[in-house]
Amino acid sequence: MDAVKNYFKKKNLDRKFKRAGDGHVLAEESEPKVNDPLKVEARIQPTSDASRAGQAAIARLDNQSKKSQVKYREPYSDANTSNVPTTTNDRISQKVDAVSYKDTERGAAASNARAGSDQAQALIEVQRVILVCPFCKRSKTNSEIQDCMRSCLNEWHKTDPIEAAASRIKTLNRKEAVDTSVATLSKYINNIIADPATEKYRKIRSSNKIFQEKVADVEGSTSFLLSLGFTLQRLPFQDSEEDFYYLDREKIVDVDVLKAALLILTSAEAKKPTLDKDMRVYRAASAAPKVELPSEFYTILASELKQEQTQKSKAAALESELRTKAMRKRDEGRISRHYLYTIIRVKFPDDVLIQGTFHSNDALAMVFEFINSCLCNDAIVYTLSTSIGKKLDNDKATLSKLDLVPSCVLHVSWDVSIMAELQAVGLLEPSQKFYYLKNSVKFLIQELH
Repeated sequence: MDAVKNYFKKKNLDRKFKRAGDGHVLAEESEPKVNDPLKVEARIQPTSDASRAGQAAIARLDNQSKKSQVKYREPYSDANTSNVPTTTNDRISQKVDAVSYKDTERGAAASNARAGSDQAQALIEVQRVILVCPFCKRSKTNSEIQDCMRSCLNEWHKTDPIEAAASRIKTLNRKEAVDTSVATLSKYINNIIADPATEKYRKIRSSNKIFQEKVADVEGSTSFLLSLGFTLQRLPFQDSEEDFYYLDREKIVDVDVLKAALLILTSAEAKKPTLDKDMRVYRAASAAPKVELPSEFYTILASELKQEQTQKSKAAALESELRTKAMRKRDEGRISRHYLYTIIRVKFPDDVLIQGTFHSNDALAMVFEFINSCLCNDAIVYTLSTSIGKKLDNDKATLSKLDLVPSCVLHVSWDVSIMAELQAVGLLEPSQKFYYLKNSVKFLIQELH
């Protein structure tokens, strides 16, 4: 073992000596090396292969910069000998540039066609997400909802400060922060209930590290203490004075009040805003423009085909792996996190569109409920399908799992014979326009031009 250590020690020592540079006698004066700025080292000339590769690269860069000015020139002919390449590399370079230019032209045409189609079909404008305040039931945008909820809690605090403070803690904070804050406040109150005469249980130093991290930083926690009768006072601490939340002994008339407040704190529930469906009803105009797509729109580029093949290979490799149920759910959840909301547009047989906003993790049953709320009679039986004709009948499946995010158009179809029977018994009025919709929904119809 010692021999191995000595071997590696000698190796390390030799490496350090080599790193120190050339050796010299200590008695001799060594002249320091000075870099001569005028001395230019001889440049190593590149090989012939490297030179040809560099010239070909420069030629391709020049051709790319001139593509916007010079049109594509067909391959040379015998009549035009001035464009004949002189070397094999030049001929290869010209063919590569020609193919690249044609592919670029075809890709630009397809992109322009797709952009024109998107502009022509973007008739329905997706509005901002609307949320409903859980206190006042008013509709607000995502940036306004927090201020609205705070305003409502401030009004509630004037009439019932304990419940309002408990609701503020549960509603306006993250769950992890709520759990630690409630546990700390519960410990404070339980100590006072167990021994109300001891002063140390009735005062809390505001600069205490635990109080700052678990209580003071949680919105509503200090308001809850103040609603119990605590006051902020300057009290002696060591050699100076500091701020304390202090509860006088005279204010503790009955510990049952503290027990009731503790019960309110632990049983309060978080009130979260709900998503407003923001229903919109559209009907296409009779003279709707017809979009004519050029043939380039359906042309698949080589890069697109390669990307699609890569995605299919990754999906096949992922399916061949042995994965647990938790791993599959995690992968599905990773995809759905990209979209919080989705726009669902339901198209009826007479080209009426009903649009609603949903959470991406909502079940398909929410869409059925949305459609049923628009129909004038519950006896109407219909089927729901995608644009490619796939029938949707799994109520428990989420919209993200059904690949209905971030937006989609669903089609409603019904049996004509059943609709005729409903009309015969008087459940539907076929003489009225849009007879299957509620009157409140009819008033929302907008014409699309």
